[in-house]
Amino acid sequence: MEIQSLFPGSTASKAANDSAAGLGDTFDSFLTLLTTQLKNQDPMSPLDPTEFTAQLVQFTNVEQQIRGNQTLERLVAAEQANQTLAAANYLGATVEAAASFAPLTGTGAEFFYTLDTDSDQTLITVFNEDGAPVYQTLGATEAGKHAFHWNGEDADGNLLPEGPYRISVTAHDSEGPVTTDTGVVGRVTGIAMADGEIALSLDSIPIPLSQVLEVRLTPVPVETDDDGWF
Repeated sequence: MEIQSLFPGSTASKAANDSAAGLGDTFDSFLTLLTTQLKNQDPMSPLDPTEFTAQLVQFTNVEQQIRGNQTLERLVAAEQANQTLAAANYLGATVEAAASFAPLTGTGAEFFYTLDTDSDQTLITVFNEDGAPVYQTLGATEAGKHAFHWNGEDADGNLLPEGPYRISVTAHDSEGPVTTDTGVVGRVTGIAMADGEIALSLDSIPIPLSQVLEVRLTPVPVETDDDGWF
């Protein structure tokens, strides 16, 4: 769940710039050597122009390719900036995502799960970031989508530390296992770049934008005075 820089194109751009600089130095050296050769050539046996003309063409082609790569890098960086600005509209919204981990905060952690068909029994297991089970409970048995709120306590009622947690849902009926899917719910607190893709941060947990299934505006509480007037 490492979050990278918001604009991660700097490495590739630096490589292209270094290549261009290196090519420029080599080309200058080539021209200096060529000029020296032309000044000191034997008039009775002049240099073959075909060879150094071919080298000039090769240098030109490589230079054009590097400059094309630099232009492409700038276009990619501009597109990423546009995507980031668009993703900023998600700040403060509540999203549902087909992701694994949800943040446990002071108000608990929010998940959802779906059952393809009715089950005889549904078991929900909560795991911490290290993959250790920390809580189990029975879930809904009706087919469809269900919300699951976990208050952050283990089976003994001990409040566990904040951080990323995930759930596993297993269900079965008289014929065998029931197909299930799980996801997370959280409030967007930031925008990040994870694995080269714009991601929404749910309390420092990056959720790729492509995994977002639903966006809901988080209602802002309205303050009133003691008499209930606005």
